[in-house]
Amino acid sequence: MKADQLEMPKIIWRPGAEHNLKSIAFYIANDNPKRAVSFARELEKIGNSLGDLPKRDVAIPRLGTNVHRLVHGNYLIFYRYDENQNTVFILRATKSHLDHSRIKFED
Repeated sequence: MKADQLEMPKIIWRPGAEHNLKSIAFYIANDNPKRAVSFARELEKIGNSLGDLPKRDVAIPRLGTNVHRLVHGNYLIFYRYDENQNTVFILRATKSHLDHSRIKFED
């Protein structure tokens, strides 16, 4: 690889985030099963887009070391970017109105 070509960061959905994604889809499926599938795919796509620009969102120190928040409608994706590993760790996906200070962000 040439010096002027940067490798895209790896994206890892942590177990808590994967669980959140499934829970969101199940919740939406109660009212609209088709939308549940498409919205889960949207959230996944938005999360995976962090590989394009992993530092695009400001870190929120009160939530933990290097925890960032990506907004998508009424939902938030919390993630950590590790520059040394060139990896984005997606930690959680939640509704925006929840008390995020109580969420445990796994490493």
